[in-house]
Amino acid sequence: MFLPKRPGAYVAQVQVFSLSFLNRSQMKERDVVPVNISFQASAEDPWIKVSCDDGQCNSVDFGELLWGSCGEKTICIQNMGQATVPLRLAITSNKAWHCFAFEPEGGVSDVSIISGCHPPTSGQGRSIINISLPGCDQPFSYQKVKVWCRPPEKQFTKALARQPPEVFECSVDIEVDTPCSRQPKLSTLHLKATVGVCKLHTQTNLKEIHIRSSPKASERTTVRLFNAGNLSLTVSFGISDHRDVFIVSPTSLLLKPHEDGSIVITFKPNLDSMKKFVTLLLMMVQPSGPVFELQIVGEVQEAVPENLQLLCDITTLDFGGVALGKTCVKCYRLKNNNPTPVLLTAKVTDSDIRLAREADRRVEGSDTLDLEVSPTHTLPVYVMYAPLLRQHLRSKVTMRHPASGKYTVKIQGYGGVSRLHCKEDCLETTFVEGHTCFTVTSFSMDKVKDIFLTNLGDRAARVHVAVYEDLKCTECLLSGEIIVKPSELSLMDGESKKMKLVVGMKEAEFTRRQEQNSVGAALCFEYVDQVESNHPFRSKLIVGLVRGFAASGTPTTTTPLRSVRPYRPSYFSEIATDLSSRFSTTSDDMTERFSHGTESSVVERIGGWSVKPSKLVIYCSNRGQEFETFYIYNHNSVGIRFEMFWPGGNLSLTPGSGTILPRENQCIRVYPTTVTTQSPPWSGQIIVSVDRQTESILVEVKQDASATNQDIPEKDNRSLVPISSNVNLSSVGTNRLGHLEVSRTSVQFPSTRIGKCSEQTIDISNIGPETLRWLFSSFAPLYMKRKTESSKDVFRVSYKVFDFTKQFGKLNAKETLQLTVQFMPQSAGTFTQYWDLQTSSNAGLSKSTSTTQHPQHQDYIMVHLTGEGQEDDTETPRGKSDVENLLPKLPSNKYSLRLGQELMEFPCMERGNRSMLRLELKNNHMEDVKVEVTAPQPPFHVNHSSFKIQKKKYLRLPIEFQPTRPGRFTDVVKFQSSKGDNLILQLSAECRSTHLTSLS
Repeated sequence: MFLPKRPGAYVAQVQVFSLSFLNRSQMKERDVVPVNISFQASAEDPWIKVSCDDGQCNSVDFGELLWGSCGEKTICIQNMGQATVPLRLAITSNKAWHCFAFEPEGGVSDVSIISGCHPPTSGQGRSIINISLPGCDQPFSYQKVKVWCRPPEKQFTKALARQPPEVFECSVDIEVDTPCSRQPKLSTLHLKATVGVCKLHTQTNLKEIHIRSSPKASERTTVRLFNAGNLSLTVSFGISDHRDVFIVSPTSLLLKPHEDGSIVITFKPNLDSMKKFVTLLLMMVQPSGPVFELQIVGEVQEAVPENLQLLCDITTLDFGGVALGKTCVKCYRLKNNNPTPVLLTAKVTDSDIRLAREADRRVEGSDTLDLEVSPTHTLPVYVMYAPLLRQHLRSKVTMRHPASGKYTVKIQGYGGVSRLHCKEDCLETTFVEGHTCFTVTSFSMDKVKDIFLTNLGDRAARVHVAVYEDLKCTECLLSGEIIVKPSELSLMDGESKKMKLVVGMKEAEFTRRQEQNSVGAALCFEYVDQVESNHPFRSKLIVGLVRGFAASGTPTTTTPLRSVRPYRPSYFSEIATDLSSRFSTTSDDMTERFSHGTESSVVERIGGWSVKPSKLVIYCSNRGQEFETFYIYNHNSVGIRFEMFWPGGNLSLTPGSGTILPRENQCIRVYPTTVTTQSPPWSGQIIVSVDRQTESILVEVKQDASATNQDIPEKDNRSLVPISSNVNLSSVGTNRLGHLEVSRTSVQFPSTRIGKCSEQTIDISNIGPETLRWLFSSFAPLYMKRKTESSKDVFRVSYKVFDFTKQFGKLNAKETLQLTVQFMPQSAGTFTQYWDLQTSSNAGLSKSTSTTQHPQHQDYIMVHLTGEGQEDDTETPRGKSDVENLLPKLPSNKYSLRLGQELMEFPCMERGNRSMLRLELKNNHMEDVKVEVTAPQPPFHVNHSSFKIQKKKYLRLPIEFQPTRPGRFTDVVKFQSSKGDNLILQLSAECRSTHLTSLS
């Protein structure tokens, strides 16, 4: 045996002696000549050379592979020495999925030459193999070893495609296969593979390609491709048939992940070719597929004569000014003087422009339109302009012909126009023939009446004022009878200016004209947009003048203060008993007045009318007379006339009657009289009459508990007060904590069916001069009592039933915020829970700061929430307002369209700001649904008149509120689907006026 430990040349001498097996005594002494044998051997270190397919000697890169595919690489190992070398190849660090192996599944393992045992195997292939390489002077001194990479299969998803590809790495160690002590590694190879997904997308709704061309001409079309996977794609293109007619360029395209590219297909028919060609566009993903097919249809048209006579009536289509969110339709006409039909393709590139075949604003236009003009016929082409932004339009309509080139029609205009609104300093407004009218009480050149002109539009306007005899504005009045100054002015968007009105006409003459023409005179405000346009938007606003009565003899009163307490409805049971005893005769008198009242016009019952709130609570104190307000909402498309009746000795209302414009509201102020404030409490009723229909409002007048305690300092009193005289405001029921005030501390929800939702509102106000933070948190867990007479057990509920739309935030000085509280029962029974309202200034919450200073002081306001859940078969309680009965409820799953909410309330904001909320719509149908939208009136804006929702998909529709004047606004948005669904969304918002404090 030759077992060298070091490389080199070795020589050994061995002597061989021969002796006979005799007794030593019998041996004869003679010379024994030994036989000398010389052993020579050489030892060397293992010397191998490793190479790969790509020429690398220390790494093998499989490139990019798909999940579930298989990659193969070859490793060549050559023995550069003279001795035979047994080798062992082992894959180490094969962690991710064990996707690297030396042979495919099912292979037979070799037996180790030295160790004589089978190497470990796996179901996916071997990770260790043994080979033996003869010396370099012998044949087969090298051997090729195949390495496989087989990543597992994964299902394709969009989320998987958006993630980066996964990189698998491992190493192959090559060492001498010997049972002796571990020899150093001869070589190490690094294996790497990038695994991901490949997905090739074409442009949307592209099922086949149509190309039209005439003989001896060529037509091109572009096909866009998108790589939706996370690996690079190499796609080769080809044509199955008619390769002499169809040409695709380029023939190969490399697409990086999430990138798009395009190819051009050229159609060149010959003179003797057929009229129609059908072939396939072959798209093969290299190197191993798959192959995609797309049908191509080529049509051969007759050659158009060179002197094509196609006429158009205009060269420029000027829309002028168009209001935002509105659609304006104009058309141009094409005339064909050729004996054969002419085919054109019209196209626009601007997003606000659409083409249509009919002049209907409800039709959804398109950016591309195929036109066919018959011989000697005229074809109208309608262009729809619906601006969404305040900007100018400079575009064109391009009409292409396969042979004679293209024709263009220029389009210009601008989005956003001016809109004037005129009002006087009076709470009551009169309407004659649909026009606003101002009352004239003095007829003298010394009496000046102030009127206010406001631009509610999006553009500046130049205004010219003229005075006419009647509302038709046909004949002007003589100069000097009625004077309006200034007679010409400019108004920026959102700007308001005061104008002076002097009526020098005699009162008898004014009355005669009013009896003859319904108005004594008419003011015509003609205005035009201040823009650089050949056709600016022009309009006019007509305001009538009618005779009024001077309020002579009426005592002058100061404007009362706002009530310290915002609106908070009362739920006391003694109201009904008190009302029945106090108004047993008053109700009969009111009913008689309704039956014998004047005949009023029948209101168009589209949206109805409503009154909110239905209950008022006025808190009286020694600080001065206070008032509360309620609103009358007109949901109709025409104006309505309202009258009110109330106990005059106890309440005073302003205004007592009037007219409400379509889709507008009227604010009514309710003042308690001196008799009522001196002897609280008091309860009464106000009846509102519109078109012989009535609504009642309950009114309570109570004494403010905080005003009766003399130890509490006034708001502006900064004198020191002893600590012992401080009163716990939370405990005496003032609903106030520092400068934070809440409208009510007890919220009672109406009976609600299981699975449905009911809402109530709570107002929180900051009456202080600084900004503060507020927080609502649950004081105790939710409890429920079952709705059975025998059951008295109370259970703790772990899921959420009461929820605030907003639980924390900031309140600026003198700001009021309305919060919505939702009640969503999931079982039948009575639910109750307490919530704490905490506040702080610019520092931390008061609960953490005030406890150390005043341990016994309650530094929060406790709000009690209660509600009752009913079974599905329980009848819905009556007595809801008209607007709630008019609104549709959330449809069940059998409907194809569902709204995420019935009522959308915008946050309170100042004039000039803008707020946007999103409405969620869901299509539960198994088909795509087209939805038509009836947009609301400003200041609400919906920019989309129609849209499509895919089956089983959601869509979020933006709705904007951009007020230009203070007030309370309500409106509705109607949705009509192609499956017959009619849904209504109620919009509600409020714009407050900016308060400025003058420095004296």
